[in-house]
Amino acid sequence: MTSRDKVAALLVNWNSSKDVLRTVAAIADEYPEVTVIVVDNGSELPDWDLLSVLRVNEVVLVRRSDNGGYAAGVNEGLRRARTLGSTWAWLINPDALPYPGCLDALLAASAGAVALSPQQLSSAIPLEEGSTQYTSAAHRVGTRWVHERCTGCAVGRHEVDVVTGTGLLIDAAAAHQAGYLDESFFHYKEEFEFTERLAQFGAVRYVCGARLWHERGGSLSATSPTADYYTVRNELLYLSMRLERPWRLRARTWRWSLRSLASAVGARPEARRARLDGVAHGLLGRSGPRP
Repeated sequence: MTSRDKVAALLVNWNSSKDVLRTVAAIADEYPEVTVIVVDNGSELPDWDLLSVLRVNEVVLVRRSDNGGYAAGVNEGLRRARTLGSTWAWLINPDALPYPGCLDALLAASAGAVALSPQQLSSAIPLEEGSTQYTSAAHRVGTRWVHERCTGCAVGRHEVDVVTGTGLLIDAAAAHQAGYLDESFFHYKEEFEFTERLAQFGAVRYVCGARLWHERGGSLSATSPTADYYTVRNELLYLSMRLERPWRLRARTWRWSLRSLASAVGARPEARRARLDGVAHGLLGRSGPRP
């Protein structure tokens, strides 16, 4: 099993320093051998200043001048991890906390793999045992994606085709070979597309024996109009990148577009505008932050 000192835990901060401090403390407490890298994505100065205390604990702090999106922050951290000689990068959201033994379970399942996801759970109370699982892995069956939902088994791991969410353990060398995350997504869908590309270099695994709690929506509420926009637009951008047959691309693109337009009919004005813009910009291929 790869030793912990070959792992760099990577967090991207955007005005969420209090969550970052909590998560870094939890990682340092259980995994003192792990290098911690915090990339600040152009946060307000007071929020950035709160992170200065981490320098005492030898946390690597990287300050970006602007918010280039989650993928840009992760890519900055992945390159720094590789420079530091780390074999693995553990991508953890600021509003996430690993249950005891999470990293060790991921490392134990890492032979031959390039991307691994823990079982991801969410609840109102951090690390609550009754937390609800949400989907973070899937395998392809023909043209469909089938979710992997195992909540724990004797084997403790499952071969899948894609993983997403937080707590992902990524092979640093494979990330470099794959070309890192696509920054055009800005927010949402980037890990999904990234791990599809990573799969050409090794196995992708869902490790049900590793558990991680995630508050979800710490940087962007899933119910906000902006989240609606990125969800709609980025699915269309993804479809334009991944589907090779023109007829299939057209069919799935228009099906998603029509579904999004239908959902906008009864939505609040802000959400309606976001979904309409998402469809328009996705079909036009506009990427980056929401205008």
